[in-house]
Parts: sequence; structure tokens; C-alpha cells
Amino acid sequence: MIFSYITFANLALLLFAILLFIFSKNNKSNRYLLFYLINLGLHTVIRFGFSHGGYHLIVLPYLLFPSAFLFGPLLYLYTRSVLFENSHTKNEVILFSIPVVIIFITHIAFNFLYPEMGNVTDILTQSGVIATYTKTMIIIGNIYNILITLLAFISLKKYIFIFYNNFAITKIDEILWLKVLLFFNVSLYTCYLLTTLFTLGETSNFLPVNSTEGFIMLGMAYLILFYYIKKPSLFILDKDISSEKEEIPLKYTKQNLSETTRKEYIKKIEEYFVLRKP
Repeated sequence: MIFSYITFANLALLLFAILLFIFSKNNKSNRYLLFYLINLGLHTVIRFGFSHGGYHLIVLPYLLFPSAFLFGPLLYLYTRSVLFENSHTKNEVILFSIPVVIIFITHIAFNFLYPEMGNVTDILTQSGVIATYTKTMIIIGNIYNILITLLAFISLKKYIFIFYNNFAITKIDEILWLKVLLFFNVSLYTCYLLTTLFTLGETSNFLPVNSTEGFIMLGMAYLILFYYIKKPSLFILDKDISSEKEEIPLKYTKQNLSETTRKEYIKKIEEYFVLRKP
């Protein structure tokens, strides 16, 4: 039953990722969401792979553990991009890459230090240091993702505070969508974290999937597809933008501001509204 829930949820999320790639791949905000969904689906498939034997069990953790530290950053960048239309900076790429690199190097070191890390049977039975190592990685990864997702919540609150107090807010649908999306993901990370903490003292084989996770993922899949059907403007913006450009009167077509000048004007307008509060 657990496998049915998660399989159906992953199929729905995969469908949504395909739709994003086909119709909205040029939208910068959607790129973060697209990579997030691909990473989530990839993780679920890899974790299901641990239920079966094979040499891939030795190789897959090199991908599974480092990429687990991308969930929070991708959600944070997606939230900020939707609200403030800001892309990632070079410093942010470096900052968010550090945990990924550290985990990758750590896994290489453990494979050299502990022979059981390279044995399929020991991996399946979680023998020796493997059980402790796996659960430690899951705990650290989910705490990290929860903290970064909370930063996304802070960005959301910051946006609401600024624009509710000083401007006529125009992103009501985006705000509600982000609130629910972030809530579902924090719930998912918390589920992973608590499930691992509750099994710390167990010596039995550790299966990294559970029914609660299945329900949360299924709910998130329904949520995303619901918003995609009911509020397509949140994701598919390319056609709208092109149609708006076609409707611009001819006399305005040659009036093009540079990016620097445009940002200066926006800053002056925002400062005026903050100070004067008209």
C-alpha cells in the first residue's frame, strides 16, 4: 500500500515536471521547481531501489546523500524568485554547494574506512556502521532542509509585510500557493526526521519509506496538479508575456529602459511609498 501511494504521487509529480519543462521552461522561477521535482522523484526511485539487491546499492548513495541537501535550497530560491523575481547569485551557488560537496567527500571517506560500505549484503541488512551512518545522514539532511525551508517562510513573511503595509499587493495566489507548498514540504522533512529518530534503537533492517510519507507526497501531488489546472498563470507565463508585448502601442515600442535605470526607478518608488505612505 505504501508503495502504491508513493508510486502514484511520483507519477503525478513527474507529469507536472514534464508539463513545466514543455510549457514553462523559460520561466526562471519554474526552473527551480522543476529541478526540485526531478530531485524528489529521483530520490524516491533510489530509495525504493534499496529494497532489492544489486551492485547499484554501492553506487547510488554517492548520488542519494549529497543531492538530499538540495531540497531546501531549491525551495528557498523558488520562493524568492516567485515573490521578488530574484535569481540566484554566484555566492549563493557556492554556499549551497558546500554541504553537497562535504557529504560527497564524507561518503567517499567512509567507503575507504569501512569495508561493509562496499558490500551489498551488509547494505541490505544495515550491518556494522552502515545503519548509524545512514540514519545520521537522514537526520542531518532533514534538519538542514527544514531550516532552509524556514528561510523561505521568512522571505514570504518579509514580502507580505513590505507589500501589505506599503503597496497594493498583487500576488495573492502566489502567496497562498507558496504557503501550502512550503507547509507540505516541511511536513515531509519532519516525517523523514521523526521516522528516523524513532528507529534509532532498532537493529532490524531499515526501510526508508513509510505510510505517512506516502500520504504527504500524495497530498502534495494533488495540490500541485490542482494549482496547475485551476491557476495556470502561476506557472505558464510565456504566452501571456508574448501576448502583452503584441498589444503594446507602436509609440511605446522604442522606449526601452536599461536594467540599471529600471531598478533605480523601482527603488525610488519603493522608498517614496515607505517614507510617505501615500
